[in-house]
Amino acid sequence: MKQGKLQLGNEAIPVEYELQTVVANNKRETTGRLVLRQPAGIKLSNALTEMTGANLVTDNGHVHWVEFTRNIDGVKIEFIASPPGGFAVNPQDY
Repeated sequence: MKQGKLQLGNEAIPVEYELQTVVANNKRETTGRLVLRQPAGIKLSNALTEMTGANLVTDNGHVHWVEFTRNIDGVKIEFIASPPGGFAVNPQDY
């Protein structure tokens, strides 16, 4: 497992995580699991309880918005990573 952090607002805690990416029918889906290395603060604790989401900051500095799908024991969490949002810019438009 790799080292990273789970962040929501100004709260961040260290985690160990794994990411798996699967391509099916021209769609990419990234799922994973993480292990909390210390107790979560209020915001992160609420997000884990309500199964919403937070930012996963990876060991190489990338940030993924992850939506929690399964809270195994309050320490081991499974998630799905939302694909990056944005828009395409055509060079000929400039």
